[in-house]
Amino acid sequence: MRRNTGYNTPLPPEVPQAINPPDGTIIYYWLASAPAGPVSIDVLDGSGAVVRHMSSVAAAPVNEAAQPPHPNFWVAEPFSIPANAGTNRANWDLRYDAPPAFVHTFEINANPGRTPTSPEGRSRCRARIPSD
Repeated sequence: MRRNTGYNTPLPPEVPQAINPPDGTIIYYWLASAPAGPVSIDVLDGSGAVVRHMSSVAAAPVNEAAQPPHPNFWVAEPFSIPANAGTNRANWDLRYDAPPAFVHTFEINANPGRTPTSPEGRSRCRARIPSD
């Protein structure tokens, strides 16, 4: 699934559009009561190494988000998972944690409010076509 198929042409915010289903998979979890502190989810690989760490504490926005030529209406809000009493759900986009970077950029094929910063973590998804 792609964010926008109009290469080199981001969609203006006034163009009608619908939100695509979230990338990746949904993780449901239940909390008996509101937690006193942050909540986190770690996605592990087969060897037990952390592939993705998600937290209810949102990461700080990157400095480049407020810089021209990228108006802030393109940039996705910093990601955090909910930490409410009862059933919660988080979306894992099937990517590893993003690598450290000195400078962040934004893809031009973007949708308003949904453009993540680059570099993103490498994709964990591997397509497998079953044989008959």
